[in-house]
Amino acid sequence: MFKEENVKQIGEKVQKFRISKGLTQQQLELEIGASNGHISKVESGQINPTKETLLKITKVLDLTDKQAMYLIGIQQDRVNSEEVKLAINETDSYLKLSKYPSFLEDDYLFIHNWNKKILNLFRVNSIFANMFKGRNMLEIMLQPQFKKAMKKERWETLFLNDLVFFMRYTNYELSKNTKVTTDLINYLTINYIEFHQYWIKAQEKYNNTNILSDNSIYFIKDVGEVCHYMSAINLVRYPRFRIVEYIPQNF
Repeated sequence: MFKEENVKQIGEKVQKFRISKGLTQQQLELEIGASNGHISKVESGQINPTKETLLKITKVLDLTDKQAMYLIGIQQDRVNSEEVKLAINETDSYLKLSKYPSFLEDDYLFIHNWNKKILNLFRVNSIFANMFKGRNMLEIMLQPQFKKAMKKERWETLFLNDLVFFMRYTNYELSKNTKVTTDLINYLTINYIEFHQYWIKAQEKYNNTNILSDNSIYFIKDVGEVCHYMSAINLVRYPRFRIVEYIPQNF
């Protein structure tokens, strides 16, 4: 059900654009600061290039935003209802059997399904939770029920980090003008007063490439806290979706 992403198609795209621009593999390696033979391995599907490497390639090859989004694999539209249905059918059993609080999200962080364990973690019932099916994770994090599950300072740090993650995950430099992104940011800005200040801070943090992402999340339990590690599993058959699990640190 879940496998490593097939990188052959990415390599073929890189090769196609490189040749169209009249560059040799060695010239492209030199321009992006890669080691000898790196582009050859990328184009033959031997290695999976990072998004940072692909962004460098798009700049060196002077690709248009549309070409760059095609190379990196950024979708300009939201997943449709049929795609959601197929992804839910593919993962429903996995979610139910998972030992951990888990949910299904797409490549723009819209949530489409979850298991009972995550509802128990946030102490909400299925009737309430179903009101947020298809909503974005960033909006869900702004709900009182989410905030109450952790200390205020933990929530603020987590929300800021997740805003930065959203920008990195969606390649914000290229996707910021897509309808999906502009509609989402406008909606959150209009409907949640506090969102704007965090969004401004997140954009500043996003520009600092030295900041590493943190996959830890702390939930209140009794008189203390429990640390969970956020783990993600990408779906191969439906690559625009992934399952996120909150794994207790001492599980």
